[in-house]
Amino acid sequence: MAEKKYYNYISDMKIVCLMFVIFGHCAIYYISTSPYISHLGVSSPFVDKMFDVFDMTLMPAFVIGSGFLYANSITRNKNATILSELTRRSKRILLPFLLWGVFWVVPMYTTFNVFGYGRPENAGYLEGYKYLFLGCFAEHLWLLLMLFWVTLVFILLKPLISKKLLPLTAVIAVGLAMASQYLLDGIEYYKLGQIAPFIPIYFIGIAIYYYSEQLEKLPVAVLLLSSAVMLAISIFMIPYKNQHFLFHWIGRITGGISLLLLFLVIDRMGFNDKLHKTRFWKFTSRNSMIIYLYNCPIMQIYYKLLSKKIGDNVALCVSVLFVMSMITLYIITFVHERISKMLRERFKNAGLGKKEKKKA
Repeated sequence: MAEKKYYNYISDMKIVCLMFVIFGHCAIYYISTSPYISHLGVSSPFVDKMFDVFDMTLMPAFVIGSGFLYANSITRNKNATILSELTRRSKRILLPFLLWGVFWVVPMYTTFNVFGYGRPENAGYLEGYKYLFLGCFAEHLWLLLMLFWVTLVFILLKPLISKKLLPLTAVIAVGLAMASQYLLDGIEYYKLGQIAPFIPIYFIGIAIYYYSEQLEKLPVAVLLLSSAVMLAISIFMIPYKNQHFLFHWIGRITGGISLLLLFLVIDRMGFNDKLHKTRFWKFTSRNSMIIYLYNCPIMQIYYKLLSKKIGDNVALCVSVLFVMSMITLYIITFVHERISKMLRERFKNAGLGKKEKKKA
């Protein structure tokens, strides 16, 4: 196994994207096209525009980062088989989907009767679990399902993933994405209908990894200019994203690349050095996905309480909702981490005890 190299700008980007996605969840009640409008909120043109930018940048950047780190992983573990990769990724992606779906999402949404995508209104526990296992009711856990399918594509393409074969891999990836777009579009089961645009985005992350050494040597001014140009293209595509899916894909790819270049600049300039040393960032860094997995329906529950008093003031309501949600999420995650650590130590001690008895 090759020596592991840490890419701070990739991990920082993924963490910040997840935190902004949580912020977006706090503002979702004000999107004019959101089904939450008819249940809870009122629309806001500003939030609509903000979500257009979020859609073009946050999740694409996160998926680019995932593709980047996947390429790094298979480069360091060249002898890993497709089966071992599939097993490892299933544990990291599908297992959390099942655990949080069964023990958090369905119980919380049912207990508080919270509206959710794919969950029938006033659904009970059995109906909630039914739609969870069909992959229709996933809420924020859709990210895990999408990421699993997209990663599966590139696990199967693993023999072709190398710097020399990137053009061939690109052609196959785009072909599979097109096929997914036309064959799977609209399928809600296991979020198969949402994977198409993220296949080429994930590939972009893989390609960037193989040219990361050259990229990291570029002057800061070039990186900043490139980031700005990519963001401009992404924003330019927003009015056209519903006219043809390719406009949406181009906007997302350029938006994701824009954030990656921006975080590379931040890392190169050392703006994040002090932040990395803080206890807050260290905790967030090792628990960012846990924080994300718990985030829904915390804000939905709080919004029900806040909407009657400050719901008409969009900025105030979203700000208060985000602060309350983040405080709650950090407390839950802190408890989660402590319990997990305690259980690991107990299992470890139990294993050592059994070994000592066998030796005796």
